[in-house]
Amino acid sequence: MAGSDIFIAIIKIGPGLGIKKQLLTSLIKRPTFHRNVIGRRLYHQGIRLLKQISHLEEAELRGIHYYQSKQQRPGLPTLLLLHGFSEGKDPLLVLATRLRFHANLIIPDLPGFGENMKHATQKYDFGHICSVIETFIQQKKLKKIIVLGISLGGALAMEIALRMPKKIHKLMLIDPAGFYDPS
Repeated sequence: MAGSDIFIAIIKIGPGLGIKKQLLTSLIKRPTFHRNVIGRRLYHQGIRLLKQISHLEEAELRGIHYYQSKQQRPGLPTLLLLHGFSEGKDPLLVLATRLRFHANLIIPDLPGFGENMKHATQKYDFGHICSVIETFIQQKKLKKIIVLGISLGGALAMEIALRMPKKIHKLMLIDPAGFYDPS
């Protein structure tokens, strides 16, 4: 199911979506403002619905905001999902609806992305982001995890596997970013 399917469903079934004459007139006079307000509300309703379907809760650990499975099921592996560049954890919720039956999920926002603060003095290079995720894995006391990385998340997953081979059980890479190091 594509993300847009969920928003269409919300429009069809959402409560109180009757359009009054004043709102319609206002939409015509100020379309950009209302499109942004309505779009933002629908987006957040969609995110709330996807978190509910995926049985995920929001959490924060030393400045890293993430989603995790509400109930950790001992028989299932832990799956750490790492998003790509210029994204955040929210787009991975659609994937989480499918994966929730097969693993305990952890979906962090990478440093400087999504809900995580971006500090003007901090350099957000590949090494820094990788170190923060490595520390996150250690602080969560994760062992034998499966890391699924998309784009930049794929490159991070490969580097983390090299840095922490005993903690990473498997890698799943989707269109991983590549880096050329001439040294």
